[in-house]
Amino acid sequence: PGRLRLFGPPDDAALGALALRRWCRGQAARLLPPYLLQLAAGADFCLSGVSVRDQRGRWGSCSRGGGKAAAPPREVGGLRGLLDRLTGRKGQNGGDDAGHADARAVTGRISLNWRALLLPLPLLEHLCWHELCHLRQMNHSPAFRAELARFSPHWQDMEKALSRSWRELPWWALPVSAPDAP
Repeated sequence: PGRLRLFGPPDDAALGALALRRWCRGQAARLLPPYLLQLAAGADFCLSGVSVRDQRGRWGSCSRGGGKAAAPPREVGGLRGLLDRLTGRKGQNGGDDAGHADARAVTGRISLNWRALLLPLPLLEHLCWHELCHLRQMNHSPAFRAELARFSPHWQDMEKALSRSWRELPWWALPVSAPDAP
């Protein structure tokens, strides 16, 4: 329990790295979308979709529009359940939504990098808020920063920590030049 075992030739580090990347990407695809959807629903953000990708230089991205809002998950375990247990929270929205009725109606899609699974939970939560706030402000203007501060009050420190985290990824999680092949 709590350990991941890799089987294969001990001298083939590339094969081990490939196996770790594939396992993490699968876990990220299973855990990150429900986590983001639950945060979004608790703060009245509308999402038409969430995807997990292998972005080479960013933690996530957001685009507006694109159809019907995705339903929030009914039952979310994994990261959200762990975060709730660690913080004692249950779906708090992180701020007052007064004055944002029109902005809430904007739907969009968010893509998260599978490597976000490797982030500490506070940084993952900040990353999700950062991308969600782009649904209301598609830039990094003062209005965007004010919106982000409502959900992630220490956003400046968190942004620096996200940059550091990218530089501190384990070697096996670094982007590779060729797609994963068996």
